[in-house]
Parts: sequence; structure tokens; C-alpha cells
Amino acid sequence: MRKNTWINICLIIVSLTTILTGFVIQLKYHMDRLSPVVETWGLAYNSWSFLHKLSIVVLSLLMLFHVISHWKWYKTIITRKLIARNRQTMILSVFFIITAVTGYTAWFAGLVNEGASSGAALFRKAFIEIHDKIAIILTIYIILHVVKRMKRI
Repeated sequence: MRKNTWINICLIIVSLTTILTGFVIQLKYHMDRLSPVVETWGLAYNSWSFLHKLSIVVLSLLMLFHVISHWKWYKTIITRKLIARNRQTMILSVFFIITAVTGYTAWFAGLVNEGASSGAALFRKAFIEIHDKIAIILTIYIILHVVKRMKRI
């Protein structure tokens, strides 16, 4: 129980960091089209991107531990067909997976296709756009999930 509490607290902190850095990148550098050298709150794009990627890796590892520690619950919900009664958590799980896949795909596409054709750049940009939009929905579900469980946390 104590281990789960610490994982949950770390998940909240790292989720907030991921959300903050993601929104700064999305709003300032993607939507406002600021130059990567222009600073927002004292950091340029490369620093925000590094912090976002670092928090993503930590968040992914913490989520892995979180899911493993709740694996019995997931198994019960799926095998007993109780998904409808646990809709919010299941939707959160699906949105987390989709957000992670689109984010990691864009990240790795950028690493692999650095300096590649405009087609590769468009592919990466498409995944970033999908990731950005789904991340907004995920953020809402994360907030609802945490608020619903605040007494337990």
C-alpha cells in the first residue's frame, strides 16, 4: 500500500510536469509558431522539449509500475465484463496508450528522419498534431481520475 501511495504521488507530480511542458510546447511553439530560440518563462524550445521528453519517460515508467500493481483489477474488469461500470478509468487507459504511442512515434520519427524528405517531416508533424489533440482529452481524464481518488491518495 505504501509503495502504491508513493507511485501515485510521483504520478501526479510527473503528470503535471508533462502536461505543463506539453502545453507550453503546443501553445507557444506549435500554435504561436515562436522561433525555437525565443524563450518562454526563461527557457527556449530545446529546454522545454528536453523537460517534456524526460518527464514522458519517467511518466511511462511510473505508469508501467502503476498498471502492474493494478493488473489484477484490470484483469477482473475485462474478464467479468465490468468495463461499463469503470468507463472513466478504461477511457483514461486507452487515451494514455494512444497519446503515448503518437508521442513516441513522433519523437522517434524525428530521430530517425532528421534531415530527411519533406514526406517524413509531414508524417512526424501529423503524429504531433494527433498527439497534441488527444493529450488535451487525456489531461481532462487525468484530472477527473485524480479528483475522484483524492481521498485514497
